[in-house]
Amino acid sequence: IFLEGSFDFDREEGLQTAELDLEVREGELSIPGLDEPYEVESFVASAKLDSGQSVMDIASFDLQSSRVDFSSSGKLSELGAISDGDINSSPLFDLSFETLAIDFTPTFAEPILVKSFDLVGRIDADEETLEVERFNLDRQTHSVSGTFYTKRDPKGALQELRAQGEMSGIMSPEELLEIWPVKFADGARRWIERSILSGDIDSLSFISDFGLDEQGVFVEKQMDLDW
Repeated sequence: IFLEGSFDFDREEGLQTAELDLEVREGELSIPGLDEPYEVESFVASAKLDSGQSVMDIASFDLQSSRVDFSSSGKLSELGAISDGDINSSPLFDLSFETLAIDFTPTFAEPILVKSFDLVGRIDADEETLEVERFNLDRQTHSVSGTFYTKRDPKGALQELRAQGEMSGIMSPEELLEIWPVKFADGARRWIERSILSGDIDSLSFISDFGLDEQGVFVEKQMDLDW
């Protein structure tokens, strides 16, 4: 691990200036809720917050690993006094990912390749929530845009998941199944897999809502798919 940085932080005024360069050449990354750690081949991050500015520029945020490969850049804002319960412990982000490759098998049937992925939202470390106000996923033949929200418990398990969006372009049934988790609304997924032999999807919208039932089991509350 190679780390170089400088920070000017005030308890009352918050983060004033920062400059960070980080490189990880090899290692493992363990994430709460996942059984196995990621094998990290390379991770590079470079960011800078100039004096008097309220936005941190992220020049690079690139990862190569056994599960995920991407290169990205973007901005972080609302980096003020960091204390529990304060809104400034939940910064806004605006990130753009390119050449994104994801291998989450067997959660998904096969690896997913994405041309670009842009998202804008807020992450709250205190509440364990991620709220994406706008995302756009480009897969060359089609793109999907919308919003989503997730909340996790302290152990990393999902408590809430809400998403909605719509597609533009042309998508095949096979491409739809590629980005549809195997056990997510699996009855509808199996119907598409078995019943739709060929065709083009030129219009698609969805609304989904998942959460905990009275027994604390993560279940589907709503799943509407129009296409």
